[in-house]
Amino acid sequence: MNNQTEKYIVLKPLAERFSKIANEIDDDTIRSIIKDELREQVRNAIDFGPLSVYIEEYVDDNEDEIKRLIRDSIQQHFKIGGRY
Repeated sequence: MNNQTEKYIVLKPLAERFSKIANEIDDDTIRSIIKDELREQVRNAIDFGPLSVYIEEYVDDNEDEIKRLIRDSIQQHFKIGGRY
C-alpha cells in the first residue's frame, strides 16, 4: 500500500465526520459564532473595562457593516470574487 492510499484510509473517516457536523450547523449558528468571536477578540485586544457594554451594543447595531468590511477585506486580500 502506498503512502497516498494510507493517508486516504486514515483521513476519509475524519473528513466524513467533519462534513456531517458542518452540514448540521445552520447559518444563524455560524453568524452567532462569528459575532461572539469578534466580541471576544475586541475584548482581548484592548482592556476596555466598563466600555464592554458599549462595544457589544456597537457590534449588535453594526453587524451588517462589520460583516461587509470583513468580506471586502478577505476578497481584497485573496483577490477573489463571489458571495460569502
